[in-house]
Amino acid sequence: MAGNICIKYLPPSGGGRTRAFASRERGRSAKLTGKHSLTIAGHATSLTVEPIFWEALKAAAETENKPLAALVAEIDEARTTNLSSAIRVWLYERATAPRH
Repeated sequence: MAGNICIKYLPPSGGGRTRAFASRERGRSAKLTGKHSLTIAGHATSLTVEPIFWEALKAAAETENKPLAALVAEIDEARTTNLSSAIRVWLYERATAPRH
């Protein structure tokens, strides 16, 4: 039987709300995704990504010395798909880009 589990996490640094959801499908293990609320260009938005992508995004913002919302705004401006997918692609491209 399929069901949903809602797990609440502590708010991320900088204010927004974070919630994680896990869904179970017949015999498959649950995958957690977190729903994160941010303000970008004065508009509240949310994105849903797996914890590993959220942590990588926070680390990228820190590495680039940018607030998390500013980095997400840059990704948002260049995206051609939904924001969550754009973030995953951006992180993948960043991780696989040649280092100079």
